[in-house]
Formats: sequence, C-alpha cells, structure tokens
Amino acid sequence: MGNKNQKQQTENVVTSTQQVQTKHFVDKQYKKGYQQIQELKKGDPKKHLELHYQHYEQSLESVQYFCDTIIQLSCLQKLTLDFRYFQIEGQAASTISSALAKCKNLTYLDLQFQQNLIDKQQFDQIIEQISNCNKLETLKLFFGQNLIEDFQAQSLEQTLKSLPNLQVFAIDIINNKLSEQGAVNVSNAIAQCPKIKNVYLGFRKTFKFSEDFFGFNFKGFSKIQELTIFLDENSIDQQKAKMLGDNISCCSSLNNLTLSLTQNQINLVGSIYLLEGLIKCKQLVNLTLRISSNGIPDEQLYKISKTLKGLQSTTILEITLGVQKNTLSYKKIKLELFKLKRLAQFYLY
Repeated sequence: MGNKNQKQQTENVVTSTQQVQTKHFVDKQYKKGYQQIQELKKGDPKKHLELHYQHYEQSLESVQYFCDTIIQLSCLQKLTLDFRYFQIEGQAASTISSALAKCKNLTYLDLQFQQNLIDKQQFDQIIEQISNCNKLETLKLFFGQNLIEDFQAQSLEQTLKSLPNLQVFAIDIINNKLSEQGAVNVSNAIAQCPKIKNVYLGFRKTFKFSEDFFGFNFKGFSKIQELTIFLDENSIDQQKAKMLGDNISCCSSLNNLTLSLTQNQINLVGSIYLLEGLIKCKQLVNLTLRISSNGIPDEQLYKISKTLKGLQSTTILEITLGVQKNTLSYKKIKLELFKLKRLAQFYLY
C-alpha cells in the first residue's frame, strides 16, 4: 500500500513539474510575441511578426487578443501564426479569418495550424479571406491532422486566382481527406499563378484513389523550379505511379524535386514507370526520391538504380529504397550509382 501511495505521489510531482514547465514555456512565448508587437507598433512594418503558441490553454482569448492586435498593424508585411495543438475550432477560426482579411499589405503568410479542430467549412473560410491579401508572394498553409473531410479546394482555386504575385506556395493537409476532384482543383489553382516557382504539396495519408482516376494534373507547372510532394500511405499502385511520373515530366523548368511515396503499392514496374517520367525533366539537378515499403523485393531493387542512368542533368541524388546497409542488394545498387559519373553527391538509404 505504501509503495502504491509513493508511486502516485511521484507521478503527481512529475505531472505538476510538466505543467509548470509548459506554463513557463507558454508565458515566455506570450511575452516574446507581445514584445514583437510593441516593437512593430513603434517601428518598421517590414519586420517579420512570428507568433508561436503551441499547446496554449486559453486558446480563444489569446487568439482574439493577437488577432485584434494584427488588425492594428495594417502595414504588416510578413506574418507567421504558429498555433499548433491549440484546439482551434468554430469562433477562434472565424476570428483568425476576419483578421487575415484586414492584412492587405502582407507579402509573406505562414499559417501553422496542425492538430487543431478545424473542419472543412472553417478551413474554406480562412482560405477565402486570404484572397484579400493580393500582394502575397509566399503563402504556406499547414493544416495537417484537423477535421477537414472531402475537401474540394474550390475556395483555394478562387483565392490563388487573386494572388498574381505568388511565387512560393505550400499546402499540407496530412491525415485529412482531399477528394480526387480536390486534387484537380489544387493543380488548376497552382497552374493559374503566373509567377509561381516553388510548390510544396503535403498529402500524406489523404486520398483513396479510384481505379481509373488520379486527380493531379501538372500540365500548367512548366515554370515551377522547385517541387516537393509527399504522397505517402495513399494506396498508390503502379498505374498511378506512371500517371504521376507523366505529370511531373510536364515540369520542364524543374531544378529540385523531392518526391516521397513510401508505404504505397507501386512495386518494381511502377517505380520504373515513375523514373521514366522523371528522366524527361532535363533540367533536374537535385532529386530526393523516397519509395521504400512498396512491395519491391530486395534482390530487384538494383534494377531501379539502372533506370537512374537516364537522369542526364542530376548531380545530387538522395534515394530511399529501404535496403539494408552492407547487404548484397545494397552493394549492387551502390555500384550502379558509382557508374553515374556526373553525380557529385549521392545518398542511399
């Protein structure tokens, strides 16, 4: 009995210590944000306002305070709102969207709202208000692990149409649900941005593709120079891998590509189809490719490295195949990569 009480007391002390540490972190971050705001009120509006408040308990009150303050900073040009794990929903989401509508001079906006309680309607509401920020050059939307179901992306398409200066765009809705039509709309929206050069698409564990439809269409991506795509855990098969490779081949100006497709169903044939598409990107210098856990037997992995010979301009290669180091397969793949004399650096995992 005594041991049980002692254990409970120890657990209580640990919990209490963690709460004190969390409160100290939150208070420190709150104070830092408050100081930034005071400096901005007095000085240069070009300064970047960064508010980082993960796990903050008084979510609605603090969101209301900072949104009211942001509205007062009408000349603000760069804004980062990091409200991860904040339990934002309903009224708080509406408050944020109303504040963003007033930030008409922003050129840089980064919203880090992962792991909240934002649903499709609230997400659309925030996206729609961003259309008022028509000077934006960089827009980052990180809304992973919220409650966004069957996202169609019509609001995103309309918003990006109203951002003629956009050069950098990132969207991450990991563990939400994007419809196949939503994938079409996201592609169309990006293609309509005449100055777009850098795109990040974070769609891990987001889709359930139908048999004969892929959704993405990169035909309008000819000016994009840097492309990052996360499509892990989406049941992508060899035919979808071929479609993806064909789509990426349309990115004729592509210099840097990061493509993560782990834990799908691509198999060896699909991987080769995919690479045949990437080979058509004649300006591709830096390639990061992750295709482990796709049902490819270790003894066949070296065949993928043989296909890499077609990468005419790539000098930096990072490839994740899930092969064990120092095995026969690993050595065979490494040997094939050594034959690619133009490679200045390569990394094999």
